[in-house]
Amino acid sequence: MKPHGFGVTMKPHGFGVTMKPHGFGVTMKPHGFGVTMKPHGFGVTMKPHGFGVTMKPHGFGVTMKPHGFGVTMKPHGFGVTMKPHGFGVTMKPHGFGVTMKPHGFGVTMKPHGFGVTMKPHGFGVTMKPHGFGVTMKPHGFGVTMKPHGFGVTMKPHGFGVTMKPHGFGVTMKPHGFGVTMKPHGFGVTMKPHGFGVTMKPHGFGVTMKPHGFGVTMKPHGFGVTMKPHGFGVTMKPHGFGVTMKPHGFGVTMKPHGFGVTMKPHSCALSFYSMHIIIGNTDTNKAEHI
Repeated sequence: MKPHGFGVTMKPHGFGVTMKPHGFGVTMKPHGFGVTMKPHGFGVTMKPHGFGVTMKPHGFGVTMKPHGFGVTMKPHGFGVTMKPHGFGVTMKPHGFGVTMKPHGFGVTMKPHGFGVTMKPHGFGVTMKPHGFGVTMKPHGFGVTMKPHGFGVTMKPHGFGVTMKPHGFGVTMKPHGFGVTMKPHGFGVTMKPHGFGVTMKPHGFGVTMKPHGFGVTMKPHGFGVTMKPHGFGVTMKPHGFGVTMKPHGFGVTMKPHGFGVTMKPHSCALSFYSMHIIIGNTDTNKAEHI
């Protein structure tokens, strides 16, 4: 299907999907699968059981790998990398960096010439914000930094971090942890072993839950939901939706009123704005689109 350069390819049990409305591509491969979405230079790659996700709306990238995973987010030059069970986090909004490594970890923050390094079980801290406060409690400790309305709280062994430069918040809880980042209305939440991620740059959200996970992306009204082992994907750029459910899955795509639904093991195809009749392979029931 190629409306305005639009293609879709699906191969259940090792399948791929490519969608390109105005330079938009999607590739999905459950049981070792990948997804790539590029609306206005936007890419996403997901690989459950050792998977990665890359999102780049206006130069935005995200990479997630549960069971030894990393996340990179770069909205307007912003990067984040998280690796639970020996993980690191790097955030750089307007020259801002943070690195955290629980069980021997370090943190570096530099907003407008600001640096912090923390190492519990033998740690050091250096902070230089234009007048700020710091509180540290190793063995269940917290740190609060507020340069220009900036706060950070860390609690290893079930810890949280909150950073709010210009309305920016981050919360991390390894072993059932969450992360929230909100630069210009941006939020991220991650929960490995049943985790979710939400990103909302200019109304952008992403939620991922491996082992029964979902992903939602909404750049300019764009949503994606993926659930391997009975999963769905929904994409809606300018009224665009996609839903995929292997082992009884469906796909819906609606670029400018365009819909596609696919269900292998009882599959159906629907194309809106077209007069097509497609038979259902299980019931032999014809559908009029």
